[in-house]
Amino acid sequence: LGVLYWHLNADDYENDEEFNKIRESRGYTYS
Repeated sequence: LGVLYWHLNADDYENDEEFNKIRESRGYTYS
């Protein structure tokens, strides 16, 4: 099982475009 890591802006992750792209592409939801 691989662990994937992205360097994200932890203070502004909700507005981070790259994070949102990753979340959408992988089907993640944290709400």
